[in-house]
Amino acid sequence: MAWKFYVYELIDPRDDSVFYVGKGCGDRIDQHEKETRNGVSSKKCNKIRRIINSGLAIGKRKVAYFRDEQDAYEFEDRLIREYGKDALTNVLPFRDDVPATVNPFQSDVFLHLLAIGFRSKAGYSQDYSDRPFSKALHSAFMNRFDAFVDKCIKEIGAENMQAGLRRFGVELSYGR
Repeated sequence: MAWKFYVYELIDPRDDSVFYVGKGCGDRIDQHEKETRNGVSSKKCNKIRRIINSGLAIGKRKVAYFRDEQDAYEFEDRLIREYGKDALTNVLPFRDDVPATVNPFQSDVFLHLLAIGFRSKAGYSQDYSDRPFSKALHSAFMNRFDAFVDKCIKEIGAENMQAGLRRFGVELSYGR
């Protein structure tokens, strides 16, 4: 088994402070600048934008490698706790014991990803005649997606969620 996963830090070169901790594989460490260039509005992307506008590049450091993804998540969690949520731009939507600094269900990044999920659900081909495993997998994913959407609606309310999704061109369908 290869050392596929890593935990990394993004660093502000103006004061050498770590402002984001993440877990990734492949080129995940480089995706934050792409999100920023694509106009994503978040605390992290706004900080990256300020760094780039000052003529500097963000610092990137891989701090640990892992074979097991769960081990990587646990290390990322520990590192976030060490730095403290107030020192980082991380949005932590699903860690019950690490409170988020903003309501993650209303963040632009979260709503954008949710909009992608709705678009994928609406546009996914339903012809599985020759792929029964794909049909089962797709069905399981859609059931989990629907349950997740229900959780989001309970968290922020259907109207707030709809208002956020409209910014990404998605109308919330209550009957899904």
